[in-house]
Amino acid sequence: MDLFTPVVDQSKLHPGFAKIACARNRYALDVLQDWARGFQDRDGKFVKEFQTSFEPSFWELYLHAVLKHFCLVVDFRHNRPDFVVVDPVQFSIEATVALNDARTAPAHSPEPLSIPQDLNAFNEEAIIRLSNSFSSKLSKYRDSYSGLPHVAGNPFVLGIAPFDRAFAHLEVQRTIEALLFGYYVDEEDYLHKGDSSEQPQGKQIKRVLKHNGAPIEVGLFNSGVAKEISAVMYNSTATWGKALALSSDPQSQSVFTAVSLNKSGVAPHKVTLPKASYSEHLIDGLRVYHNPHSAHPLRTDIFRDRRVFQTYWDDAADEWVYEQHDGQLLFRTVHTIVHER
Repeated sequence: MDLFTPVVDQSKLHPGFAKIACARNRYALDVLQDWARGFQDRDGKFVKEFQTSFEPSFWELYLHAVLKHFCLVVDFRHNRPDFVVVDPVQFSIEATVALNDARTAPAHSPEPLSIPQDLNAFNEEAIIRLSNSFSSKLSKYRDSYSGLPHVAGNPFVLGIAPFDRAFAHLEVQRTIEALLFGYYVDEEDYLHKGDSSEQPQGKQIKRVLKHNGAPIEVGLFNSGVAKEISAVMYNSTATWGKALALSSDPQSQSVFTAVSLNKSGVAPHKVTLPKASYSEHLIDGLRVYHNPHSAHPLRTDIFRDRRVFQTYWDDAADEWVYEQHDGQLLFRTVHTIVHER
């Protein structure tokens, strides 16, 4: 499958696609072609959608690469949901992304020079965008997928990623954990207090408000309101930066700054390294949240890896389990020096 030869008029290309397609770094494009290897375009529209809508297709390719990494066999005879895994166990994955609304600049817009001034406003808007995508796919399951023989009675996983604005990678786990569990960290309050000797403490919230005052309920995994969703796969680092990090470019001018989990201290690990010295894995940044109220739970060993964060309820121990290990990637930024000719 040739992802990069244009199949539509230049004027119809998504700005994100156009930006990477004309990039001098062909090595990073090879990474995406590798992600696509074995992927079957069942309706003949994937390349066009990749070139015209970009982020949803990019995320779908990433999930396909993850499934290959874990040696999960996908049955491409089914054209919906996006992935029907049949070995070693059967379950389905539907991919979706959170995108911007009419009031917010899209993720492919030039990044502003400074990070968001109000992190609470930034996070609340992002929670709303994630909620819209989550709710849409939950409705799709109820109205369509639940009646399919290869879906009914098996776990159904939602793969979701934030592409709703510049700096979406800064959301890390804050927004998705607020949506699923109502657990929110008020970072503005933490920064205002100025005490960096302790980790910021979270609080429980029940809703966030849209700009028009309408409430959006959160904590969707705290009850059976979304029991059809077995788990959520999420990775805010599955961006073009991931492709750059995984590329084999011997002359890369990219510099990577990565922040990762520090289990023994308050401050996270942080490195800033040139490409030649920087290392990142495909599944770095991947997070899997299991729904304790799921009608059809996903086995917790399917995506188990030291690089992957996972959380689930252990009935036997009557407690939450958090599979988190030192060095798990939280977020990463990339700066590339471009020499004009």
